[in-house]
Amino acid sequence: MLKVKEDRYNGLIIEPESIHASASIFKVALEQLLEEATFQKKFLLWIDL
Repeated sequence: MLKVKEDRYNGLIIEPESIHASASIFKVALEQLLEEATFQKKFLLWIDL
């Protein structure tokens, strides 16, 4: 599961340390996060790589 913080623009910032090294695990986690963010009416998703 990706850890996030809310920002002042009604978006979410993904915590870099919560990103898994495996691309397949990251893909599943990101899909779950996008579904939840859509449900919560979040408008932005930030990620630092």
